[in-house]
Amino acid sequence: MTQQTNPEYKLIKFTNGDDVISEIYGLQDSSNDIIFLSEPYQIRVFQLPTSDQQTIALAKWNPFTDDEMIPVSMRHVISVTNVKQDLLSYYKKVSEEYKNENEQFVDEEEFIGTDEDIDALEDDNEQLLELLKSRKSTIH
Repeated sequence: MTQQTNPEYKLIKFTNGDDVISEIYGLQDSSNDIIFLSEPYQIRVFQLPTSDQQTIALAKWNPFTDDEMIPVSMRHVISVTNVKQDLLSYYKKVSEEYKNENEQFVDEEEFIGTDEDIDALEDDNEQLLELLKSRKSTIH
């Protein structure tokens, strides 16, 4: 993967309907079906209940990883467009605030749990898998 010296910020529209703003790498490499997203945030649009206006919020697109680069197949991308300056400024502000908040995050053991907690969760997961395997009908 070739790193660019200046980040390229883009809006990505996915086949599942997600609209994401992110730093993007690998877009110019047409020999690869993969792009890499750094600091991706999903754009969520909300209708204000007291007016006809809409507002947006940004939420971490993949909040369950600490990976700095997230590979994405171009097969799941509908379009990649430029970002309006006001949205880009908002994105940078939100991204910076998120980084600052996570620097003061709880310690790893408190967040993940003790070895006993992890063992208990693994046992619960095994029991759940066995239960699901034993069911013959589809649950809706």
